[in-house]
Amino acid sequence: MFIRWFIRWMSYSIVVSLIALQTSAKNMRTSAKKRNFSPRNMLWSKSSRIDFKRNCSLQRSALVSNILSQTLYPIYEKYQLKIPRRCIFLQERNIYRGVEMGKTELSGGHIKCEFCGKLFENENYFYKHMDRKHENVYVFNKDFVCLSDYCDIFRCDLHEMYPVNPLDFDVCNKKDVRKLQRKCEKIIYTCLPTEMQHYVYDSLTKSLCAPLNCNNFYADFEDVSIWYIAFMLMLVPATFILFLFVLWCCNELSNDDSEGNMLYDKYEKEKFETTILKGRTDYYISHNQVRRR
Repeated sequence: MFIRWFIRWMSYSIVVSLIALQTSAKNMRTSAKKRNFSPRNMLWSKSSRIDFKRNCSLQRSALVSNILSQTLYPIYEKYQLKIPRRCIFLQERNIYRGVEMGKTELSGGHIKCEFCGKLFENENYFYKHMDRKHENVYVFNKDFVCLSDYCDIFRCDLHEMYPVNPLDFDVCNKKDVRKLQRKCEKIIYTCLPTEMQHYVYDSLTKSLCAPLNCNNFYADFEDVSIWYIAFMLMLVPATFILFLFVLWCCNELSNDDSEGNMLYDKYEKEKFETTILKGRTDYYISHNQVRRR
């Protein structure tokens, strides 16, 4: 009797457990579908993704990606080379690559989201929108890269503060800058193709690593407008003074000419009167001589 009751109880327990597991799996699939999680995102828990996003700045990663688009990638296109998978600057490894693909810049500085069609006034609002609505485009896999981790090489602080005045910063530490340059060169070395040519390495290091020295560290970000304003402040008064000097010279020349003309006219008048007077005198003298005869 007891054995029969035990078998029946075990059967009911197994059936209930199977039904519960099936329902739970169905709910998980439905939840994942609603939240639009892809398999690559399921490798990371929600808490892990939130922690990662706090440590990986979307704005700074986008800044580094933009710098790479202007410096690194054109060199590979020029020499028709492919970036190896081990390179951390490979576009496919950028965790926020989907964000850049979904961004379209419009006139007036507006940004359009290609995933939903919404328009935003600037990039900050666009990035906040991507964090809230389109997290599924982030690349969470085993070899993803957070580009903002390399902001020291790309001088993100200076890019965000542009334009800058080098006098506002401490004296350049040659030792620290040299470490940055070596770090940059090591990364570039991992980004070289298998059949490396020296001119490719030279082009890459010149484009990314060469500015990392105390002579050129602030060169691309200097506030040249200060010198331009100072020059203009000196040029405008100098031009005005020169203009007044030219007017004064012209006026003096005009006065000299007028005075000279007056003297000349006076001289001519006196000469004319003298000639007339002399002519009359000669006439009277000759006339008197004739009468005396």
